[in-house]
Amino acid sequence: PLLKDESSSVRIAAALNLVRDYSVLTEAQRPAIEKPVDELIASLKSGTDNNTRLLLADVYRWHENWKQADDIYQALLSKMPENPDVWLNLADNYRAQQREQEAIDTLDKAIERFPDNAALHYSKSLTLVRLNDKEQAANEIEKAANMAKNNSYFWYLNGVLQEKVSVDKAVKSFEQAYLISGAPDHLYAV
Repeated sequence: PLLKDESSSVRIAAALNLVRDYSVLTEAQRPAIEKPVDELIASLKSGTDNNTRLLLADVYRWHENWKQADDIYQALLSKMPENPDVWLNLADNYRAQQREQEAIDTLDKAIERFPDNAALHYSKSLTLVRLNDKEQAANEIEKAANMAKNNSYFWYLNGVLQEKVSVDKAVKSFEQAYLISGAPDHLYAV
């Protein structure tokens, strides 16, 4: 119902929330959000500030318009290379297209600029898992967990990835995840 609301701002807000999950929508569900997504894109195109441009690129990525997303991300990188979100989202754009090595290359450049950014190491870890480089993935998620000390999810993932590398590290990571979150599934992992 929100996608057909009389108010364009309601339709646009609904589209923004739904387009993030476009890749998991069925072919039968996708047509329902096309017009509101077009409205959202038109609205974002009228914005000129970098944050609006970044959101537009994200919407293109989520909507599987990877070339349009890439064009904007590349332009934003030249304007604001100090923004780690641009690097992260560009890498996500590559990953969405199964261009894993380009994602790694992008993340490596970003990590050179922002070595203490946990999200970059987390993203690189996920990409390395897709490349089946579990040992390097474990190394990257361990860095992310140590940087984001209170992120139970990073600690949990560190435990999962460390299991094949070091059982001791895995157990300690699961324990840390549980201590932070109190979530029973983190305790069961131990």
